[in-house]
Amino acid sequence: HVSSKHKQYPCFVKLYFNHNHPVRSGHALSFRPISQAVKDSYIHLFQNGNSASSARHEYLTCLQLEHDGKPHYQIALADRSINPSVQDVHRLFRSWRESNMGAENGKAMFEKLQKYTASLMF
Repeated sequence: HVSSKHKQYPCFVKLYFNHNHPVRSGHALSFRPISQAVKDSYIHLFQNGNSASSARHEYLTCLQLEHDGKPHYQIALADRSINPSVQDVHRLFRSWRESNMGAENGKAMFEKLQKYTASLMF
């Protein structure tokens, strides 16, 4: 006897969770989300006056020193959760700058500037 569900869907699906591509390749690692610890590191660098480019340079220098002589340095460089792309760092910087310093131009920028200059006057 065949149930009505089996008549409506006459097939079986088996999942084996075997990948047909490497899952620990550099390319696969480039899709990982940026870790919160890395975001916090970049935010700290931005707060210390670094631009996106100088923060990335300083971060990569520290990453290299941290992995000095260790065989997993190349993996760390390929892993986006540890080493975000240039575009990711610029996106983080724009987000940080807008939330901490306001807009770059337009009405919001002038309002922020007006508040800042008012705070300087005695």
